[in-house]
Amino acid sequence: MIFLLLCYKLNTEWSDMFMKAKTRDKLVYIISIFMLIVFILGLLPTLI
Repeated sequence: MIFLLLCYKLNTEWSDMFMKAKTRDKLVYIISIFMLIVFILGLLPTLI
C-alpha cells in the first residue's frame, strides 16, 4: 500500500515535469518508464 502511494507521488511529480519538459526530455521520460515497466515485470516472478 505504501509502495502504491509512493508510486502515485512519483507519478504526479513526473507528470508535472513531463508537461514542462522539451521533446528530447519526453523521449528520455518514455524510455525510463519503459525500462521501469520491464524491470518490474522481471521482478514479478520472484515476488510471486
